[in-house]
Amino acid sequence: MKKRMLVLTLVFAVLGCFAETLPLKGKVVWQTDFSDETGVPKGWLVEGGIWKVENGELVGKATTYRSVIQGPESLKLTNFAMECDATVLARRDDLRWFTLMLRCNRSGKDGYVQLMFRYNMNTYSGCEFVNSWMGKKERQWELLRRFKIDWCKNFDEVRRIRCEVQGRRMRGFLNGKFIGEHILPSINVHPGSIGFMNSDCTVKYDNVVVEELPEPDANYLDGPRDAAIAVPLCVAHRGDMERFPENTLEAVKGAIEMGFDYIEIDLRMSKDGVVFLLHDDTLERTTNGTGQAKLKTMAELKELDAGIKRNKKFEGMKIPTFEEVCQAMPPKGKCMLMLDIKQSECIKPALEMMKKYGLEYRVIVGTWNLQQADLARAALPGVPVLLNSGKLSFTDAELRTYVMHGVGAVAPSTYTALPLSQARRHTLQVFTWAQNSPMAIRKAILFGADAITTDYPSVLKRTYAEYKDEMFQ
Repeated sequence: MKKRMLVLTLVFAVLGCFAETLPLKGKVVWQTDFSDETGVPKGWLVEGGIWKVENGELVGKATTYRSVIQGPESLKLTNFAMECDATVLARRDDLRWFTLMLRCNRSGKDGYVQLMFRYNMNTYSGCEFVNSWMGKKERQWELLRRFKIDWCKNFDEVRRIRCEVQGRRMRGFLNGKFIGEHILPSINVHPGSIGFMNSDCTVKYDNVVVEELPEPDANYLDGPRDAAIAVPLCVAHRGDMERFPENTLEAVKGAIEMGFDYIEIDLRMSKDGVVFLLHDDTLERTTNGTGQAKLKTMAELKELDAGIKRNKKFEGMKIPTFEEVCQAMPPKGKCMLMLDIKQSECIKPALEMMKKYGLEYRVIVGTWNLQQADLARAALPGVPVLLNSGKLSFTDAELRTYVMHGVGAVAPSTYTALPLSQARRHTLQVFTWAQNSPMAIRKAILFGADAITTDYPSVLKRTYAEYKDEMFQ
């Protein structure tokens, strides 16, 4: 009876999270439909590109990578929402993007945040939260959170876009539907104005409204994120192990074909110093070999069969080297690697191999302690690091230490509102491990996971599709 009640409680908790998330209520302090404007709107500042009012709409044609127009300097708000209609008229290719800019200043010193839309969700994302600031020599930027969202089914469709910044919380909406949210670094909390930015595309904007929002309450960073039409990034655990033996080249290629964002693989080192794929430290479970894998040369490992233990139809599959995986990665596209480091000595040669094949920007290193995190950052400065903490929850001191060591994401041992809200306070992303049922996947989405790992890619893909259909209804 107790077990049944627990299941029912979880069901009702998950279903309750599907209540529609509405925009925050604010006071309109500024708005324009550009009907009385010609040329560059009065009080706006152009920083690249061709911007002018045509037929009562602001049209921006990008002539540079960053074609920007900033709104009236008199708008100096910290907690506010920006909302407008946006229509893509032309773009050079599917990698192009446009953004709403908030908290921007003409000096550029304080930086700003962006709600960015890429035209093709299959290149990297569909929607991104980004912050930008002026470095010593040039402008710097950081991708805060990505969302997979199919926002561009019709090319010339008018879309109503809204972005809210309230304290450290940033939220996005598309056509009245909640996209998602992110907790910003403290340096992004400052007064500023609004703006638009186009990259190699032409976009028209209209019916711009700015609302001042109330100060956030003391507990605004706590609790699960609200239901969203966006879904977390997809991670194929040990490749496509649903259809192929885990950590084989065939499993990696299968995950690439399925369009996963990340392919998680386990790395070890052979006796003669070659990095290869294998989860266990011994060979018995997944191969016809015996003993510790690290005591074998790569030639000896290649003699083993890595498929027959799964099914006779996979007989003849081999343990792949990490270089073979790098060679199999498509030269362009969204697919990235998540390296689960089983032996610390793998870190430096693996990252050097990724640089050799031009893949250094398409990786996140999964570590098990801060020493491994330090090794990864030393081998490839700036590389994203995931810490597999194995913890139920965190203290603020622990999370501050993680950030000091360059950790950008954590994988707690359980997925509830507590570790997620704790990590978000320190702008850390949260990855999940082995969510294999539709209910577990939906729970991870609703609690705001940034990426979901699964042993069953088809279940994850199907659940994502059903979830987005429900949110768009």
